[in-house]
Amino acid sequence: MMSHSETARAVRDLRDQGRGTPHVFVIVLNYNGAQMTLNCVDSVLRIDYPNFRVMVVDNASADDSVIRFKEAITDPHVELLVNDKNQGYAGGNNRGWQRLWPPAASDPSRQLT
Repeated sequence: MMSHSETARAVRDLRDQGRGTPHVFVIVLNYNGAQMTLNCVDSVLRIDYPNFRVMVVDNASADDSVIRFKEAITDPHVELLVNDKNQGYAGGNNRGWQRLWPPAASDPSRQLT
């Protein structure tokens, strides 16, 4: 578990990387809903904020979602993470969070349950 000072230092580091603005992570969880997810990502990309990343987490969709994402997602702010099994709402979001912010992977208190 990270101490308060370690967490504060990590947040400061992220802010410094973003020209003084806090780094914002947006996780969009998908399961068999490519068009709705693409619409959501398009909306997020329209924000007027300089320091953000979007993680699209596909929760083992059985449709063509992953193919559509690979074709449509070209913005460098957006990353695709494909789960090989449906991990549910909390599990899918935790995978995205762990990928976006590695300290979350080692600290259970920073994960959804």
